[in-house]
Amino acid sequence: RLKEDFTYRYYGTIQMNSPELKMYPLTDFSLFFTFPEDTILDNRSWFGCIYYNMVVKEFNGKKYYNLLGWDGNDSRSNAKILDVLQFIDDQPVFGAPIFEVARGDSLMLKKRFIIEYKASASVSLNYNKELDAIIFDFIKPQTPESKGAFESYIPDGTYDGLQFKNGVWKF
Repeated sequence: RLKEDFTYRYYGTIQMNSPELKMYPLTDFSLFFTFPEDTILDNRSWFGCIYYNMVVKEFNGKKYYNLLGWDGNDSRSNAKILDVLQFIDDQPVFGAPIFEVARGDSLMLKKRFIIEYKASASVSLNYNKELDAIIFDFIKPQTPESKGAFESYIPDGTYDGLQFKNGVWKF
């Protein structure tokens, strides 16, 4: 019998650096998003994951907290997440159209960047200070027939990257 399918649900809070205690609880709604790369979220509808790095960038006086995370997704696939946190009117907002990513043969702006891959694979997504870039594994399906079935995607030994230019992470 196959293992039962499972998913992860994450919890967290943003604690502000202020004299008085100010916190924003994070509620994971990632199971309910149809198009997570195209959705602006707040702390009450957050794309939950475990953050392992943060890269702060500024453009036109706005601060962007770029968050790199891991999501256990389900029993067949994991995901690496590149999200952005901003504070607008003193409220946390996740996602902004600042990630230029390759989808098929074209480049498009997304509000967050998600790499879904086979659960048993190891995929990197991290900031390289020397290159001032976010470097990640290029992944592809194990067979041509499994194109689009992300639980079959694995690294092919090459890398891609994003560099922050004029307020956009350029592919």
